[in-house]
Amino acid sequence: MRTLRTNILRTLLTALLALTLIVSCAMAETAPMSQIAGEVDAESGFYLVRIHTTREDAANWAALIEEDAAVALDGAEENDEGLTIRIAPVEDGEAVVGLAHMKDGVCVELHELTLPVKDGKIQEPTSGSYTASPSDEELAAVLEGTWIEAETQFTAMDIARAENGGFDITIVSPVTHGAYVIKAVARYDCQSEALVYSEGQVYEAPITEAETSDVGPLVSEDAMGTLAFEGTSEEDLRIVWTNAQDPVNSVIFERAAADAE
Repeated sequence: MRTLRTNILRTLLTALLALTLIVSCAMAETAPMSQIAGEVDAESGFYLVRIHTTREDAANWAALIEEDAAVALDGAEENDEGLTIRIAPVEDGEAVVGLAHMKDGVCVELHELTLPVKDGKIQEPTSGSYTASPSDEELAAVLEGTWIEAETQFTAMDIARAENGGFDITIVSPVTHGAYVIKAVARYDCQSEALVYSEGQVYEAPITEAETSDVGPLVSEDAMGTLAFEGTSEEDLRIVWTNAQDPVNSVIFERAAADAE
């Protein structure tokens, strides 16, 4: 269990630890890599990416290309063998193209390749990378439980496996410090390297301690936010919550004392 948790923690802290190769290999073991092949069309200078998948899943793929890049998306075609994406040259230079596989609103696989353009034609990729989201089981070993706001302990957060995938997140701020309860389902997004949620419910904090008073009146149903990670080991892991409605004032959580033992 210790080894498993250490590996998953490395997955969560990819940006901080800069272990791109190690993390990519570890992630690839948790989710099968999709069948993808690419080639340069010698006549047109386009780059063709073929993703072998079902027609139903083809709509879950997206090409990520920055504006004003040296290449541009020219189109995509679905067929019985999957999806073919056409990438066109724009100007000489170099561009990073992402191929994102989406599920339940989050990126679960991300392929990236660097495409050079020379003499008006795309050349063979010079580099590439692959990353995938760890499984809910692996994340649960590290994240499930109660977390409290570091230093002040004003705000508390509970994380538990959700019935239909992802994690049920409950964030509670007391009457003396904001007075709200947020409930949402968060899923790991491998592009942002964080748990993300949308359509979360915001409630007024309960005004009584009665057992039936779980939350107060519903305030909104469109809460959005992210739960990112920082630290160098399981012992000092922290969760950084950014509320989209208040993005400047992030809240840092640490594991509650009872769960840390």
